[in-house]
Amino acid sequence: MNKKQTTATPAPTLARGQLWKMRKAQIRIVDLGKKLVYFRLLRRLGQMRKIRSVALDRMSFFLKTHRARLIEINPR
Repeated sequence: MNKKQTTATPAPTLARGQLWKMRKAQIRIVDLGKKLVYFRLLRRLGQMRKIRSVALDRMSFFLKTHRARLIEINPR
């Protein structure tokens, strides 16, 4: 029996300078550490917000559950 195999494209890995778009907000990745992601949660582009941090695996889970799309790859 030959079954058609479908492979899901893997989500892009997090990198400095990425911009992820969700329904009502954007997340700008500021920096990556070994276990933490430093990011800004923006309602509008150009807005200055304080930098927050969260565990790397939790950020990946958050982006996946909120169906965030990568809209800008700008490594600095």
